[in-house]
Amino acid sequence: MTVSIGFVCDSAIVLAADQEVSAKGLHKFNTEKLFVIDMNHQTDKLFLAYAGSPHLMEETVQRIQKAVDTIGPDESANNKGLLQICQDILFEIAQRSYEEKLQVLIVVATVLEQAELWCFNQNGFHRVDRYEFLGVGESSVLRYLFEVLYSRKLTLIQSKNLAVYAVAKAKKYIEGCGGPTDVLLLPTTADWEWMSPIEIEQCETVTEKLEASGVLRNLIS
Repeated sequence: MTVSIGFVCDSAIVLAADQEVSAKGLHKFNTEKLFVIDMNHQTDKLFLAYAGSPHLMEETVQRIQKAVDTIGPDESANNKGLLQICQDILFEIAQRSYEEKLQVLIVVATVLEQAELWCFNQNGFHRVDRYEFLGVGESSVLRYLFEVLYSRKLTLIQSKNLAVYAVAKAKKYIEGCGGPTDVLLLPTTADWEWMSPIEIEQCETVTEKLEASGVLRNLIS
């Protein structure tokens, strides 16, 4: 099981996930669920988060990377073209391995266009304008938190707090979520960044204290 979250604010697009994976036979291990796919010759990038089979996601990342590597240095990548590559590969994998129910969040970020968040799941391929949860992230726990705390007007700091807090609550209350937290941000006015483990730990401490004081809205202030 897993929780992967993607949401869009005026300040950034955010991907966040836990690292725990429960394999058959109740064996648990940790693995990263956020991926960055680089273009060899450009600053354009794809950012992925997933829920489902780790080996199918590994295949997905490898195939997408191989496909984008064929884009020549004189060719300009665009959101539509990169999304079509992702869609074709994901639909082929899903048709072949439907029972494993791979779900993927995709952020496409090209130099000449605004970054976009998309979701691939059993219902198809669609753009995300607010927020989306994968895996056990469909839980009412996260739905409630985002109904109360989410806004398109969140600042970058507020977005970080919400991402860390939401994954922490999933790990606490939803069976099958656990391990370290990963958060990746694509600010609208700066280059993309990972939140460091120290910064995530600091956010967890702050939000826990605010929650304990009963000031829920201040978790994102």
